[in-house]
Amino acid sequence: MEQSFHKQISKYNIIIFQASAIVHLISLLVLQSDELLDTYIHIPKIILDLFEHARNISFYIISFNICLKGLYFFHEEQKHHTLLKKINS
Repeated sequence: MEQSFHKQISKYNIIIFQASAIVHLISLLVLQSDELLDTYIHIPKIILDLFEHARNISFYIISFNICLKGLYFFHEEQKHHTLLKKINS
């Protein structure tokens, strides 16, 4: 039961991480292209603000996701270490 729960959480974590990374990259591309193409095409400020917020939010989601992964691996290592202690004693 616990293994299935962790597997499902891990699957959703990967999907959220990938989606956040894609949003982050698209936002960076739009913001960079605005700087490069400013003389040819002017992207409205409200759209740039939306992409700026999307970039910031996706960065926080990616960071949170990495922290969750770290906590999960730390928890697994602790379980493994505890099991080894029980076996060795």
